Amino acid sequence: MAALPPGKTSKDKHYLGFFDGEDLVAILDVITAYPKEDTVFWGFFMVAKERSGKGVGSGLVREALQELKAQGYSSVRLGTMKGNPQSKAFWAKCGFMEMGIEARNDQGVMLVLSKEL
Repeated sequence: MAALPPGKTSKDKHYLGFFDGEDLVAILDVITAYPKEDTVFWGFFMVAKERSGKGVGSGLVREALQELKAQGYSSVRLGTMKGNPQSKAFWAKCGFMEMGIEARNDQGVMLVLSKEL
């Protein structure tokens, strides 16, 4: 939860909680201005298990993308683990495309995806 890319500090990292009344239904890890000033990097996005598969996640992603565009950002990048077809399909449904960049981390090989806003 404290991981940061090179050159970023804790001031660049934000956690957004999405609520339905008092219930936390999703959380998004956001790193601003990475890897470029006009790009946001999403470290992780998790939806509560009981809300999964009901369109909640893709709806929240749409709203977050609209808000980032309104704030002047031009793209969003994220990573998904290679060999995770469910995650890859979700992000493709949300309009994210593979960039052809792979990075190794302590969990395996991550594919970098991007979406222009």
